[in-house]
Amino acid sequence: MTLLDLNLKEAKWPQLDDKLFGDENPYDWMNACLNILGREEKYFIYASGYREAAELVFQNLDSGARHHDILVYPIVFLFRQSIELLLKDIIMTCYKIVPVKHGYPKHHSLEKLWNEAKASLVKIQIDLKGDDVLAFENLLMEFENVDPFSSAFRYPEDKNKNESLPGLDKLNLTNFMSAATKMYEFLNGLDVLSSEYWEDIKGSV
Repeated sequence: MTLLDLNLKEAKWPQLDDKLFGDENPYDWMNACLNILGREEKYFIYASGYREAAELVFQNLDSGARHHDILVYPIVFLFRQSIELLLKDIIMTCYKIVPVKHGYPKHHSLEKLWNEAKASLVKIQIDLKGDDVLAFENLLMEFENVDPFSSAFRYPEDKNKNESLPGLDKLNLTNFMSAATKMYEFLNGLDVLSSEYWEDIKGSV
């Protein structure tokens, strides 16, 4: 019996009574609660979830194995998704303060989302000058150049069959996680500021 045969023999395949979404046990701590917050908080919750998932995967990498060679893809994608959602959360909060005719951006470009978020934050008089802003923008443009459509770490090639990460042969995950976390914390600070601004406006009405 080959190794493949052995793996297939031990594999558990779907059964007719299996369900993905259902069969909740009220006493199981693994029951995840969805929709526990209002719609306004969901983008932040999703962003937090993607970030924490990336951190959990990173923290559980084993130096004795080569798992990081395959887990690099979900780690980077999860963090990029968290940053994208935070940007969209900031934009939507600002839109409530200074209403706009068009809806919130539905594309994946970090550069365009940041430009929109930055312009919206300036409208509500949040200062965006200084080296910390420039440092964030430098990191964001790195991300934009490597993965402009949020697909490079999800698929090995794009819709035109082009390689997703041409010229990028190595990525130091320790360095990436450090820089990406700083990006997230920077945006989180802006998200908190804009949210507090909105809460003050609501409270004064």
